[in-house]
This record gives sequence, C-alpha cells and structure tokens, in this order.
Amino acid sequence: MDYGLITCDNVADWDLHVSNAQVPDPHYRNFHSAMYAEPMNGSPYLYFYESAGHTFVYPFVLLNEHQDVDGAQKVQIETAYGYGGPFSRCRSPEFLQQAWQSFSDATRLVKYDREFIRFSPFVDVSGISAAGLNISRNRPIALAFRAQESYIHTISQKSRNMIARALRTGCQFRSISTVREYSSFIDIYLAQMRRIAARQFFHYKEEYFRALWDAFEYRRLYGVYLGSKLVAGAVFYIEPGTSAAYHLGAQIQDPVSPGLMNLCLANSIESLFAEGVPMINLTGGRSPDPNDSLFRFKSSISNASAYFYIGERVRMVEQ
Repeated sequence: MDYGLITCDNVADWDLHVSNAQVPDPHYRNFHSAMYAEPMNGSPYLYFYESAGHTFVYPFVLLNEHQDVDGAQKVQIETAYGYGGPFSRCRSPEFLQQAWQSFSDATRLVKYDREFIRFSPFVDVSGISAAGLNISRNRPIALAFRAQESYIHTISQKSRNMIARALRTGCQFRSISTVREYSSFIDIYLAQMRRIAARQFFHYKEEYFRALWDAFEYRRLYGVYLGSKLVAGAVFYIEPGTSAAYHLGAQIQDPVSPGLMNLCLANSIESLFAEGVPMINLTGGRSPDPNDSLFRFKSSISNASAYFYIGERVRMVEQ
C-alpha cells in the first residue's frame, strides 16, 4: 500500500499515477491543474492511493484563504476548473473505503473546511463517493461518440447546412501548427472575451497560454482559415486513445460567413475520431437551463448527451 500528495511541480510522478489509474479524461493530467493555479488563486495537488495493483487518484486545488459571504475566513479544496474528481477503476468497497481514509490522513494538516468537486462525465459517480459527499446533477452537456456511420450524418441538418455555407465562402479547416497562428488564435479569443463581457476569470494570461502550447501531448489546436487568415479556432484536450474534451473556441468579430464554429468544431471532432479517440466531451452551456443557447449550439454538433455532476462536502473543524 502507498498513498500521498503530489505537488504540481512534480510533473513526472503526477502523470505516472494518473497513467497507472487509466483515467478516462485528460483533465486529470498535470498540465490542466498547473494552468489553473493562477486563475483559481490556489495550489494544485494530486492525491493517490495504490494497493494490490489498483490505483485511486484525486486531483484538486487548495484555494488560498478567502472571505466567505458571511465574513468568515474560509479555505476549500476544489477541482480545477473543468472536470475531474476522484477516480479508480477498482470498485471494491474495501479498497475505496481505505482510499478515502488514507485521503483523510494525507490531508489532515490541510486546514480546509469545504470540498467542491466537478466530476468528469466519463466517470461513473455511483460507488466512488466518500461519506458526507453530496452529489447532485448540475447541467446537461453535449457529447460526441464515434459510430460506424459517418459522424457528420449523426448531427443536425441545420448544422450541416451551416457547415456547407462556410465552405462555400472558401474557408478551409486545418490544424493550428505554428506559434504565429497560435498567437492569432489567442488574440481572437481574448477579443471575443472582451466583446461578450466575459468574467475576468476567462481573460487568461500569457503564462496560461504558454502552458497550453507546451502541453502538446495532451492538446490539439484546430483552425478555420480564409486564405492565410485565421478566422476561427478551437482547443481540445486529449487523453490519447481514450477521450477528448472541448476547452476553448472563438471566432473573429465580423465572421466572413455563418457557420464558422460549426465547421471548426465538426471537423475537429472528425479529426479526433480519426486519431482513435472514441468519445468527446463538448461540455455544456453557460447555465443549467436545457434551452441555454450555448448548450443548444453544442448539441447541434453532438450525437449524445449526459449530465454533469458536482459533489460538495463540509469538513468539520475538529477534523
């Protein structure tokens, strides 16, 4: 038996334990937690527990002390923005009970009083939770699964029409492969965040984008071009051969045609399928409303859906 906490700067050990656990989602990788340390104002850790050839992993961010709405000073642990949560392929009650007990032992000196988990849609939450962890549905999310039939024929007719309109303008899809092209995407993304008055959290800094670029094994960058000009782009995380997740996307302010993002995302999905990825999380909308406009757009290029679950637990002071 072995267990412990791994700090974010120990990349090799972090990703080794994640690989040992055979995680179903790229959000468990070190690069994702590292990128969100600054935006979330916290310190990322990976808890691991290994016994009899089985592995349990749980990445989280220890948020810095902050003032709660009632004025009290609070410290909490939280899943890095996106998806993750505790995971193991072993569902033995004895193994999981010991894993959670060892988690309590490993974090005994971490003076947090609340836990907030964003579960991956590729994790079966039944049977994985700890005592006192309240799990609930948060919102619907769109998924894409590789099927025997052509993916493009499994999405909505409206989306196919939008893609055709974008192609008629001469737009072409391909990977973003150079630093210069990537810089153009960053400019487009940040301009869109300003245009839609997005929360400051999403106005990521240079260090964030540099870390994303460097994580070449676990990310894919795609773009739509009109001639040599990038007009839309998307970033996907990838756990090779297992799954992928849509991360960022944006288009220019005055699109040359409707359907740029339909073209970008649909072709990105087909590229990931061709690479051997069987399932893709297209994520959800801005709200839990099933009629949320962003969720409806993502649903138009998806062929499945699921629910996103969250978990919350209060830790008693005496613990």
